[in-house]
Parts: sequence; C-alpha cells; structure tokens
Amino acid sequence: MQKTKIAISLLGFLAGLVLLASPVSAASVSITNLPEYVSIDNFKLSCTALVPGGSSAQFAFKKEGGSFSNFGPSIDLDTTACLVDVTSTQIDSQAKYYFRVDVNGTIAETSTTYDVSGPSAPRDFGKEKIGSTTYKIRWTNPGESDFAQVFIYRGETNDFSADNDRKIAQVGGAHDAEMSYIDNGVAPDKTYYYILRALDKAGNSSSLVGDTQTTTVLGTTTTATGGTTGTVRVLPKEETQGEVLPEATEAPTKAPEAPSAVTEAVDKISSSKTLTGLAIAAFILGLISYYILRSKNR
Repeated sequence: MQKTKIAISLLGFLAGLVLLASPVSAASVSITNLPEYVSIDNFKLSCTALVPGGSSAQFAFKKEGGSFSNFGPSIDLDTTACLVDVTSTQIDSQAKYYFRVDVNGTIAETSTTYDVSGPSAPRDFGKEKIGSTTYKIRWTNPGESDFAQVFIYRGETNDFSADNDRKIAQVGGAHDAEMSYIDNGVAPDKTYYYILRALDKAGNSSSLVGDTQTTTVLGTTTTATGGTTGTVRVLPKEETQGEVLPEATEAPTKAPEAPSAVTEAVDKISSSKTLTGLAIAAFILGLISYYILRSKNR
C-alpha cells in the first residue's frame, strides 16, 4: 500500500512538471486607448503584446464606413518598439476613425472622432441679483450632441478677459438643457458681469456670450442680446478632455513581465528546458522522494 502511494505521488509530480513545461499559448495584445474625441490629427499609437514565438505587428486604420488599410511598416517586436505615427494622411477630415494592430493574428482595436468645430454658444443668457451678495445666472446649453460643459467667468467691468483667473465655475448638463448657477458671496457694493462659453468633448470652444453694459438692479433680470462683451477675447481652450495624451514613450520591445512568480517560473521552464531534461529531473526527484519515504517507514 505504501509503495502504491509513493508511485501515485511520483506520477502526479511528473504530470505537474510536464504541464509546467508546456509553452504558454495564451496571446494578449492591447493598443493605446484613444479618447472619444480628439482635436488633433497627428499622434502616436502604441501596443503591448504577449504572444508566443517571434512576433510582428501591423497597424491599420479606417474611416467610418470604409475598410481597413495597413499603414506604417510591419514591426519586428523582437527588435523594435510597437509604435506608429498617425498623421493627416490617415486623419484627413472630421469623422470617426478606427485603428487596430494585428500581432500574429491577434487583434486589438481602438477608435476616436476627429472634431475641430466648436459648439454653438450658450443661448438665452440671463442674470438676476437675488440678494445683496448673490447673483443667479441662467442659460440654455448648446444643442450639439458632443456638448461637454459651460465655463462661467466673472468680472467687475464689462470688458474683462475670460481667462482662468476669472473663471468661477464649470457646469455640465445635457445638451439643450435649461441651466442656472448661483454665485454666492460677492461684495454687496459692487456690480458684477458674467460671460459664458461652451466646450465640446474635443475641447473646442464656442464664442462668448454674456453681459452688456446694462446695470443690474436688485430684483430685476437683464438679458443679453447674444453678442460678446467689450474686448473679451476667446482664449485657447483650457481643457484637454478630448486630446490625446502627450506622445507615448517608446513601448518595450519585449512583453511586460508577468505579475506572478509562478508565471515567471513557467516562462523560464518553457523557454529553457526540454521535455527530456524534465523527465530526467523528475526521475531523480522521484528516487529521492522514494528513499526518503522508505527511510521514514523503517
């Protein structure tokens, strides 16, 4: 009975080693996850790949409604980073684009919409002083489906600049929604002016709307005519919601290290040991286990 137990344990040990010796066959490929919208037509795409054997990568793109076309060279991942430049050759008009990378038949995809058109401005602007230190601002959001948010600026003259120093709020909401904002804690002895502008998901800005030179009296509401105010100027967009992140650093030429010590051991055994060598090692270990168990039973 004891010999049978020893034989079973040795067979189990051998089976485990054979399984460890089998090459890791699961393939994993990922590609840069692009934002929903971008306002630039040149950026880098990278990939990471964990694919058995020698690997090569090929990037492809298509405009919505079209078919995929390869671009960039076929990349030997054993010697070269998985990285490619997207340029105006690929992104040639405002539309949705799809990108993919093929690594030995394993494919990963991403997509984005190229948008450089600003949204329409907020409409129906109104301002009401509802207390000695409180203003209520109201407006209707633009109707475009890619509307993101409205920036609110406040100044003490009607020709202030709509810059970060005077921005007091960022308000989202649905497109075409009627909105309001309560500005509390302003000085009771001053008149304040407000300017609004909308941004879309790509970070494009609308024109500015807001106060005219009309003085607001407590308890009354003034409505702007829809024009811009004095010398208020449209500054470069302040948000980067829809922009691609700074250019990616070169991707590693090898697959990322496995997170588990067990997986590392599997990789080392798979790449450096043959089945014959493992069989010999298993036989020697089996003999050692047999003699240890035999000595304990005496």
